[in-house]
Amino acid sequence: MALNPVLTQDVHTKQLLPLCDSGEFLLMHRPYTKFELKISDRVMKGSGDTFVTTHRIVFVKNKDKKFNEQFSSLSLPYALIDEPRFRQPVFGSNYLEGVIKPDTSATIPIKETGMFYIYFDRGCGMFLKGFYMSYARIRNNPAYTVNAHPFASGSELGSAFVDPNDPTHVYIAQPETTDAVDVSKGDEPGESAETDADGSNKDDKKHPGWVGGASQAAKTSTSSCPLCF
Repeated sequence: MALNPVLTQDVHTKQLLPLCDSGEFLLMHRPYTKFELKISDRVMKGSGDTFVTTHRIVFVKNKDKKFNEQFSSLSLPYALIDEPRFRQPVFGSNYLEGVIKPDTSATIPIKETGMFYIYFDRGCGMFLKGFYMSYARIRNNPAYTVNAHPFASGSELGSAFVDPNDPTHVYIAQPETTDAVDVSKGDEPGESAETDADGSNKDDKKHPGWVGGASQAAKTSTSSCPLCF
């Protein structure tokens, strides 16, 4: 794992996103999450957005006054995650937990093994499906890279998976982004995307890169739907 990986910004929504490396693609974005990292001498917490790429999970904190407290984002490469488990407690939010090891190649690594927890508000079935699919690929082949977006391949299309309570956004194409945004040096992130009264994102309908949640995906034919793994 590593602190404050390089971020970029969506030119349409002004949202901060992980900057993908060569051979890496952005797959999903899950808003309304809380992240917790426990290591030997401290606990790091934040609320924000969790992204799934072909190679890692990236958590980006909400752009508020606490954005730069302790950390602004965290990167969890699949190759360094052990024993990921989804928990459904009787009381409290569902969450994904796992062991995460240091990313020694990162600019700001956390130099010890820790436990991470991602808490979900509302449904998370689509997020889990995307995560476990990508995680298995990297664990089975650590050198795995892709030359095209995985959802563009017909081999990815199987049975439709729709959960109307899951606000996960699935990227059917890579979003148009700015240059790298180094928030640690004072680059000012853009305004948060506007939301409707029910909490839905007003930019979902105009964004060229994603399907905005499973309720919209249900209206998409299975011949082109990225939710059909």
